[in-house]
Amino acid sequence: GAIHWTVVQRAQAKDLTNECVVLEMQMSHEFRVPRQRGLTAENLENSLKAAVQDYDEVLHLMRSDLELVKNDADLKRWAKANSKELERHDEMMDEDAINAMIMDEIMNKAPRKPQKKKR
Repeated sequence: GAIHWTVVQRAQAKDLTNECVVLEMQMSHEFRVPRQRGLTAENLENSLKAAVQDYDEVLHLMRSDLELVKNDADLKRWAKANSKELERHDEMMDEDAINAMIMDEIMNKAPRKPQKKKR
């Protein structure tokens, strides 16, 4: 009856809320906009500009690195100097860690079922 329908609707509403949280977190992560700032057009545009600037800086560094490694001896020195940095970058970009972070956020932000009153 009506009670069953209400229970089903509440379950669906909770599922949709959780799905919205996941999508917001994914978009915030992808566009590098903190969730508390909101995914507005202005924030997305600022994020895009920052990303372009970051890529320009990375491209400049890569070109500099290419100049440094034109011979084998220089390449070995560069690899030794940068190996720790590359390992740290790989750890930061580990997809499992990102997914775990998202799931942790969902569990902390998802609405909780109200506690039943004890009689």
